[in-house]
Amino acid sequence: MISPRKDTPAASDTEVTDARAALQRVAAPVMQGYGTWCRFDSAAEAVRAVIGEIGEVVLARTIAVSVQDRDAALLLTISNRHLVALEGLSLDASDADAQDVVAAIAQALDGAKSLRFDITAKAPEMPSSARSWSCQALMEALEASREEAVAPAIFANVKALSVAWLEVETGAETGSEATLRALHHMARAREDVVGQVDQFRQDQPHLALFSVAEQMFAVELSWQGNQLLAICEASAREELLAMWRGLIAEM
Repeated sequence: MISPRKDTPAASDTEVTDARAALQRVAAPVMQGYGTWCRFDSAAEAVRAVIGEIGEVVLARTIAVSVQDRDAALLLTISNRHLVALEGLSLDASDADAQDVVAAIAQALDGAKSLRFDITAKAPEMPSSARSWSCQALMEALEASREEAVAPAIFANVKALSVAWLEVETGAETGSEATLRALHHMARAREDVVGQVDQFRQDQPHLALFSVAEQMFAVELSWQGNQLLAICEASAREELLAMWRGLIAEM
């Protein structure tokens, strides 16, 4: 006789998220073990590795992070995937938020390409302060800081390649009267398009090029809700497109 089926309660969104994160950690390539040098393609990847290490530690540990060819090391006390104390950073931890911690780690690892992780204490004494930073909060702060750094860089690069430009949100502009008149016309036309059919793309990185004359083209750049309109000479097209492809490939 077949037993009647019993309905199993569905897992909560939090449980599903935690399970997915655990599976991603299992599937991810294993970094070299403690006590060995790990090489990274950039200092940004090194910072991400430090934050990733925080997400791997459940039982309380103090981890020393050494930078190759430097004497100083970071000492991170971690418990339950939370950073609870840190030494070796120019940071007042008493009122620091996740963004402050990420910025301090990035400053300490500036130019670093190789790191070594060592466990210096198991079951270390926990600080009396209840202040801590979760791996998730630190990773979100890292992503936010990366995007904030990228947006001004791409905007500055497009401006450098242009003969005229207009920041739609701030109204800042540079160029001749004729070119700026054309850019303002583009801005007004863009407002009409966004209001009707372009809502889905407002928060997505976007680059569009438009021919406006035989030796000129217009640029529409959107990043995190900010828009830059510019006019460039035809000779700048390939450099601009290569720069954009490189940026998108890193996302």
